[in-house]
Amino acid sequence: MAIISAIGTYLPRMRLDRKAMYKAIGWVNPAAFKPGFKAIANWDEDSVTMAVAAARDLRDKAGKDAFSGLDALFFASATPPFQERPAAGIVAAALDLDEDLRTADFSDSPNAMAQALFAACDLVDARHGKVLVVTGDTRMGRPGAPTDYIYGDAGAAVLVQSRAEGLEVVAVHAQAKDFMDHWRGQGEQFDRAWEDRWIRDAAFTPFLVDGAKKLLEQAGIQAGGIAFAAIADLYARDLRRVARGVGLNEQAVTPPLSGEVGYTGNPQSLLLLSRAAAGIKPGDTGMAMGFGYGVAGMALRATQGFVPDRFVGVDQQIRQGEVVTNYTKYAGLSGKMAVDKGIRGEVQAFTALNLLFRRRREVLALVGTRCKKCGTPQYPPQRVCVNPECRAVDEMEPYSFAELEAKVFSFTEDHLAYTPNPPAIYALVDFDGGGRFWFDITDVQPGQVRIGTRVRFAFRVKYVDKNRGLKGYFYKAIPVQGGKDA
Repeated sequence: MAIISAIGTYLPRMRLDRKAMYKAIGWVNPAAFKPGFKAIANWDEDSVTMAVAAARDLRDKAGKDAFSGLDALFFASATPPFQERPAAGIVAAALDLDEDLRTADFSDSPNAMAQALFAACDLVDARHGKVLVVTGDTRMGRPGAPTDYIYGDAGAAVLVQSRAEGLEVVAVHAQAKDFMDHWRGQGEQFDRAWEDRWIRDAAFTPFLVDGAKKLLEQAGIQAGGIAFAAIADLYARDLRRVARGVGLNEQAVTPPLSGEVGYTGNPQSLLLLSRAAAGIKPGDTGMAMGFGYGVAGMALRATQGFVPDRFVGVDQQIRQGEVVTNYTKYAGLSGKMAVDKGIRGEVQAFTALNLLFRRRREVLALVGTRCKKCGTPQYPPQRVCVNPECRAVDEMEPYSFAELEAKVFSFTEDHLAYTPNPPAIYALVDFDGGGRFWFDITDVQPGQVRIGTRVRFAFRVKYVDKNRGLKGYFYKAIPVQGGKDA
């Protein structure tokens, strides 16, 4: 019996005001305007970094040992950063998971997450194991197109296991339909879409109604007994039609997120389920439905030991967002618009892949060392203890810095060095418990960093090497929201 034991979510810090979008690009297609906001990734975020962030959020909720004994890790995205390099392997390395692990990527559809989740349930049912499924999407619509307003960026993660408390998977149902509402050709940057009315009337409502009815029939659950329904909100105004068509109580349908963070593709159903969790009680039955090239859904039942705190979180992340009213900044950060890099931005160092592999825990998981004799930690890894009163040689053990906080010892705001989101801000930081290193600081405005500022660490894109088709990943410091200067 597969049980969803926890959900993690991640929303980028920035929220683009759609009114600002309309002022900048609304002349192209005035009818495309949608009210509200959309979550937008910083230049150093992609589907992998957001999936990692969501997985770390899940671990914060479920406990530090949540990923112990994993049988597999699955990654799902319509926008993976590589055509040939498994993203699941990058995520596993960033989470410092055991390398004796099955990994797989699911892609090419906004319903890839559902297929990955179904595969996880099958594996858990067959082996009574534990599977982590992560997702992230950064789909882009052409400037001025309806999808430019609709799409948002996000990540999500879900832990599936047996013999646990949470949401029991009662039944699953999927329908495969080659209905091309949105698509993207090989090598294309932007999604293309067919006419909205056709999508809504011919696919969105009828597909979801039919799929939900068959799911509930398979699960042996009456529509009137559904207490929560996390239904894809690509067309939020049509959710009432879907609810009436299925026979659901409209109050059971989770309030849509598309007006607050946009439609994020693969993560959306899990974000909605996270929102719904606050009102779920032990014994409640519910459902989650995704849309895209057909539909996919799960019938769920909360176990008697269901704890909402292991699922909720997306609404708090919404409240922590910072509004952006500069559309051209968004276009530059996302790559929709080419901006001048200057001479310094043209220099790109070569990635030594052999060195990266040898030091993968150091780079991708932020693992340093700690002296076994005196307990002094240090990053990067050292053979000789840095404690002048110890100086032990080859007496080190691995020590993870990724989940620690730190305080800024010194910093620089550099208005000359190239960065896609200037100015470049970097700092020398002192880790709680010992250790010192320098990091780029991201998700921050000029003037916000001071000596003593508290920071945490996020897995981000360090650089993009377009000449060689590579991305370099590392950790960056982010000021702790609400944190006090030390």
